[in-house]
Amino acid sequence: MFRGWEVLPYFATFSTIQEKGIGGTEFQLLLHARALRDLGQKVTVVGVTREDTIEEEILFQGSKGKQNLLEVLKENHRDTDVVFTNVTEHISELKKVMPKAKIVQICQNGPHFNADPYIDVYAFVGYGIFSYFSMKSKKYRQKFMMLPNVPPWHTLYSGIEDIAKQDQIIWVGSFSKQGLRRWAKAMKTIMTRHKTLKWVLCGPSYDIEHGTKLPDALLGIGLPLDRLAFKNLTLHELALEIKRSKILLASLGGEDGPVSYLDGHAGGVPVLCGDDIIGKYYNPEGMGLRCTTTSECKKAIDFLLANPAVCQVMGEMGKKWIIENMTEKQQRSCIKHLLTYLSIKSIYTLPVKRSLQSDRKFPLRYWLERLEIKAQKWFGGRPE
Repeated sequence: MFRGWEVLPYFATFSTIQEKGIGGTEFQLLLHARALRDLGQKVTVVGVTREDTIEEEILFQGSKGKQNLLEVLKENHRDTDVVFTNVTEHISELKKVMPKAKIVQICQNGPHFNADPYIDVYAFVGYGIFSYFSMKSKKYRQKFMMLPNVPPWHTLYSGIEDIAKQDQIIWVGSFSKQGLRRWAKAMKTIMTRHKTLKWVLCGPSYDIEHGTKLPDALLGIGLPLDRLAFKNLTLHELALEIKRSKILLASLGGEDGPVSYLDGHAGGVPVLCGDDIIGKYYNPEGMGLRCTTTSECKKAIDFLLANPAVCQVMGEMGKKWIIENMTEKQQRSCIKHLLTYLSIKSIYTLPVKRSLQSDRKFPLRYWLERLEIKAQKWFGGRPE
């Protein structure tokens, strides 16, 4: 599993993310690694540590920069079967040092087709973004498969008892994500009317600015600072903070596999999010509400605060949806499917599509076939 040519300024191992919390992309990489291990694969993660460390039978191989990493890969991984990569640059160099490897691009931030000759599979982490690019980029979709992000249901949420709700709303996600300023404008009005309501904003550890400085997205709005709380939490702490909140606010667009939505549903809390194709797939009807404008954000919050019984039903529906569709078990199933496909592809030369199927219900090809059938019926006669 290949995270980056240069090591990021924070480690992303199982122990560090449990102790400090990091962010959704890093945590999902660890869940992918754990799923591969559970399927019996030997897994090495590179690009997240400077020194070698082993956790949960997975080697996090250290490197001190791109040139050092190239040497490590040449020396230890020339015979690797599959590379799962978040990296989109210099894929040709990766292929040179691991010529036998099938390369899977994990589309955490959308697919990048500039390295298409070297990519065997584009693995989408969300069903909405998968649908979007399946329609937009038909040329490449024979390489599209699913590797969905999931919340850690069996290893975290299922073991947490329900806890009493507090008078608070929670935001989960980086402070640079779309829509936070719109949520802030809506929350100013809501908090003016609800004098004891708190707003807890939880971001990844690398995104939290400690001290009294207000995040840029909230400047000049006039929020009641005494009822704002900015937190960087470990996974278990975040799960508890979500479960004690009445509503979870998430991005209003631009995410590919939004873990914050999934955390809200796993915690049994209604989710408010954007009304793009991502929100439609990860926050479907009955599990929360989708908004676009500041006015819609206010109305959605007002409605849920005024109807706690609806919040409870939506939370239960979200939790049920996670259990049935978005657990570690379903993630392993998708990865197993992907690996099986790659094993076939390594043995056989599969026929390559040259023409594109129209996505219209009745394309021109359909009508030509109907004419062909009628002509055969009228002029070809029937067999004895």
